[in-house]
Amino acid sequence: MPLAAIVRSRFGLPCRVENDANAAGLAETMFGAARGYSSLFYVTLSTGIGAGIILDGKIYHGKNGFAAEGGHVTIDYASRVVCNCGTPGCIEALASGRALARKGIAPEELAAKVDAGETAAIRILDEISEMLGAWLGSVFSLLDPDIIVIGGGVSRIGEPLFSRLRKIAPARTINRFAAQTPIVPAMLAENVGIIGAAAVVL
Repeated sequence: MPLAAIVRSRFGLPCRVENDANAAGLAETMFGAARGYSSLFYVTLSTGIGAGIILDGKIYHGKNGFAAEGGHVTIDYASRVVCNCGTPGCIEALASGRALARKGIAPEELAAKVDAGETAAIRILDEISEMLGAWLGSVFSLLDPDIIVIGGGVSRIGEPLFSRLRKIAPARTINRFAAQTPIVPAMLAENVGIIGAAAVVL
């Protein structure tokens, strides 16, 4: 349904509709962790995995508006884990908050247990880091972004996750400059939605 047109007609005000991860990526570019960079791959690691691509300071939508569905990139086509989209082995199905829930652990709990040195928790973190690192390695090969910014609940695992990704992703790409590309936590946290909406309008 033409939601933006309905809102414009009802309230007599300009209205835009945008994907939340796209808007968040734009917000991080304009006001957050990617300020000063022109190209960004933004990731939200949450219940699912969302992504946004910012090129030359603008959201890249693709021909039909379906670009940047990064969570539905397959990293294991033979996986027995089938994503909600119907495709086996999407990164979202294998390394999101939902994937952690299948292992019986929440991101905050995983972070605490990793900090405490619990072997099982470290093994889980190593597994999801390997998968996310392989996925981001492909992003390096495909987009060669200026910076990768990662937000969402799973990113709150913090440096134990980010240090692994900075090591694994550059080893999984033909891009020999990948290790020089920052992989950093998002800055805008719970405010990213409203700031993202403002960024889209601006």
